[in-house]
Amino acid sequence: MQNLIDYVLETTTNPSVKLLWNMTWAYSANSTHNEFVNYDKDQTKMYNAIVNCVKTQVLPKNIYKVIPGGTAVQNMRTSVVGDNLTRDGYHLSYNLGRYLVGVNFVYTLTGADITKLNYAPSGVSDRNRQIVIESVLNAAESPYEVTESTNK
Repeated sequence: MQNLIDYVLETTTNPSVKLLWNMTWAYSANSTHNEFVNYDKDQTKMYNAIVNCVKTQVLPKNIYKVIPGGTAVQNMRTSVVGDNLTRDGYHLSYNLGRYLVGVNFVYTLTGADITKLNYAPSGVSDRNRQIVIESVLNAAESPYEVTESTNK
């Protein structure tokens, strides 16, 4: 990773370039992905390993900001939505899962007031849109720990 960072910083034509890291999410608790055994098929263990990796291997590098997608996903999993954000146990669902991380990207990159966000893709209810907003704001506030949803 350091070689890639060094290469980008050495070859960029933008003297103000800033590097960001997209923190991934843990698999669904019922995932059948072959690599899930590396975490004893334990979603919490996988999430904690992701957070530990970001803290120990990513943050010490020349990384400006972390996009806390993994935490936003875990936050939303504590809501009424539950562990239903993937389509196969590890790839995000086309509507709600991708919408969640998309809103998380926009908020992290721009700081836009997402509380005024009215758009949601087809199949995402108004209640779930509100849970997305809550999950993203909580991830921004506490990027390395799960925040329980108020939407149970």
